[in-house]
Amino acid sequence: MIRHALKNLWSRRWTNAWLTLELVVLTILAWVILDPVIVSLYDASRPMGYPNEKLAYFSFKPFDKEWRFYNPELDDSVHFFQAVRQIQAQLQERPEIENVALTYTFAQVGTGMCSFNNYFQDADTIYAPSVQYAHGENYFQTLGIEILYPQGMTAEQLDQTPVNWRDYIITESLARYLFGRPDVVGRHLLRPGYEKSNFPPLKVFAVIKDVRINPAVNSTMAVFQPYYICFDYSNNSYGSLYRGQGNFLVRFKPGVNPDDFIDDNRHWINNVLHAGNLYIYEAKSLPRIAEELNVDLEITNQARIGILLTVFFLLNAVLGVVGTLYLQTRRRQREAGVMKSFGASTRRLATTLVIESVILTFITWLAGCLLYLQYAISSGLAESVSQNHVPGVDSWVSHFWGHYALISLIVLALLLLVMIAGTLPAALKISRTRPADALADE
Repeated sequence: MIRHALKNLWSRRWTNAWLTLELVVLTILAWVILDPVIVSLYDASRPMGYPNEKLAYFSFKPFDKEWRFYNPELDDSVHFFQAVRQIQAQLQERPEIENVALTYTFAQVGTGMCSFNNYFQDADTIYAPSVQYAHGENYFQTLGIEILYPQGMTAEQLDQTPVNWRDYIITESLARYLFGRPDVVGRHLLRPGYEKSNFPPLKVFAVIKDVRINPAVNSTMAVFQPYYICFDYSNNSYGSLYRGQGNFLVRFKPGVNPDDFIDDNRHWINNVLHAGNLYIYEAKSLPRIAEELNVDLEITNQARIGILLTVFFLLNAVLGVVGTLYLQTRRRQREAGVMKSFGASTRRLATTLVIESVILTFITWLAGCLLYLQYAISSGLAESVSQNHVPGVDSWVSHFWGHYALISLIVLALLLLVMIAGTLPAALKISRTRPADALADE
């Protein structure tokens, strides 16, 4: 049957020339449109490394001195410390909340804000994002990050173990990039200029499971720098809560939606959740922060436009090819009548026509993919969103031939669906035609 289908294709090679050209163009068009869309959807589906759907930031700052709520007698470090702990206790007392951690205003996981520093080991150097976290404030326990090394250490133990400013915590992907393996606790982490100074070397204190600092990008290489919070808010130095501003990282219990909690308790947050000269000026869930960040970076709009263009162009191209296939198959009614008069069954006729379409699909798909390969070799394939040249997650996206093979197979599956949709209905219809009706005009 396959041999017969090949003979038919060869005898109809000029008749199928336009259809062949259409299918090659459709293959290239599908590559151009589908590749960035599939990579974008894959990036969006990558895990954050922590349960961001359970987390929210409650940001606080002091009342302005002109406000009637401001009390000058409470404007000192002692009362500031008490006010911070009182607000934290109010949050922790809520039955919907599992844990609360005090954090800094700048450089926080899930907000897209972080600082960048060069780190190197031997010949490998990387410009990686750094997050300053408040040690001893249940940060990792609240964030829900898994500790890989030292083995057996829990997030709670990591939060409670004394550290100094030289004890850095890095992600698994950064450890593999710099050292070639993840179990690197105790190894030195170098920064330009430090090796020539009198500073003691930085040390890897723990290795954690990969996390995405910025929800808008796909990189998981990051460094966490510990600081003990200074409650002297007149002090503008590392470790201080600058001008009394900071955040509470809040982890909600299972089944509680942070957005619903914030919306339902807006009055409590705005009018009750304050102490001393401090008040909560903003409360947002991490998913909402990520959504706003994507909008600001136009990632959401680009993704939507990409999907709409994909649907529009592919739908038009698919309908055009399906229509051409249907008409070409219908024109073979006389051929089907002759074959039936010689004893061909309905099933054999329909199967032969479908097999011809499948073979033609493979040929045109191969030609279209080879043509696109010439472009991909020189210009590259779609890439994951990165930041400041920090490498993204090591996945099929970053491996050229694996990437090329996967998208090629997806394009092939699309072409096969198009061919079957255009051929099978017409093939079934003409294969059921009686020989007398098919040859009535002869």
